[in-house]
Amino acid sequence: MKMEKMDGPENFLQRSNRKVSEAFLQQARARWELDDPDGALNELRLAITCDPGHPEIFALRGMILARKGMTHAARRNIHHALKLGGSGWAYAGLVGECLKRIVAPAA
Repeated sequence: MKMEKMDGPENFLQRSNRKVSEAFLQQARARWELDDPDGALNELRLAITCDPGHPEIFALRGMILARKGMTHAARRNIHHALKLGGSGWAYAGLVGECLKRIVAPAA
């Protein structure tokens, strides 16, 4: 009987963290849809602690911050999402369009 190679603990933790961050991301989306931007931002903060390399978290946070009028922070988060996602990211075009619509604050 041949034993399959098991994942190391790092891979297991990485997959677990991604699943937890996805749950927080879903909660954030739900709160956003229920017109609770502050609750959504709190869920996203928790998601980032689990998986700081997840571009969708930063994209959503940027969009919420833009709605709240926090354009500098919004642009920074959306730029970060695009950097994390890379050119092959499925949402790169959509997120890039959102970035164009965020008006930079007056100097």
